[in-house]
Amino acid sequence: KRPVENISWYEDLVFCNKLSMLSNLTPVYSINGKTDPAAWGAVPTGRNAAWDKVTVNWDANGYRLPTSTEWHVASQAWTSTAYYYGNDRDKLADHAWGSNNSSVVIFNRLVGYTHEVGKKLPNPWGLYDIYGNVQEWCWDWHSGVFPVGVVDPVGYTAEVLTDEGYRDYWGGSCNTDTSVMGTRSFVTPDYKSIYTGLRLVRSDSNPRIAAPSNPAGHVSAGYLLVTNPAKQLYKVGEAFDITGLVVHYQENTGIRRLIPNSELKFITSGT
Repeated sequence: KRPVENISWYEDLVFCNKLSMLSNLTPVYSINGKTDPAAWGAVPTGRNAAWDKVTVNWDANGYRLPTSTEWHVASQAWTSTAYYYGNDRDKLADHAWGSNNSSVVIFNRLVGYTHEVGKKLPNPWGLYDIYGNVQEWCWDWHSGVFPVGVVDPVGYTAEVLTDEGYRDYWGGSCNTDTSVMGTRSFVTPDYKSIYTGLRLVRSDSNPRIAAPSNPAGHVSAGYLLVTNPAKQLYKVGEAFDITGLVVHYQENTGIRRLIPNSELKFITSGT
């Protein structure tokens, strides 16, 4: 009755397709053109190029991992506060298992442990343990830009090289401090942890939605390098060319605005 944990993102793909097949549903994921995990070979224990190129049939009715946006919308249930129940962090223990209410002393340090699901208060859509117990894998390759306003964003379909091939996972765990619960983290898809599990979704015929602005506490305010300039290697004394440089500023609500290049200040070391 406790959540599954210690499962990698690669293992999630296998589980989703096997569950779809057992349920007489159309599998979502394909590797090398095949949807039967039996044809995929052994689940990788390290980074794997073929598995990283997995394709998705978004119209299939089988089980899959949520996108980061789907997870976020489901967790907040269209509320606009920092947490789905309000802004008071001190009340989070009523809704989630975190390090403050799940820890035991092992070898002179506090270690969190999972609990039976459904024992804390649910969010307005009836979802339990959305912030705690285990962190939950999502589909997306990690990117520093949250797709505010984009309709049904499905995340990057190819690896974002600047982030070294990380996949997103969201929420918080029984070993997570309440100050960072409900936020996005990222790690390589072969990663396993006793604090990371999964929550599955299925596509339906409901109208498509746009990614909302993130409530305070879910993203950090700051400058984001969206695209690099076309020229990136210079000789000493050569003039800097900003062609192709795009910088955004992101508010802690998730709303972003473009920073005109004329407002940027460039500093060189002189060497």
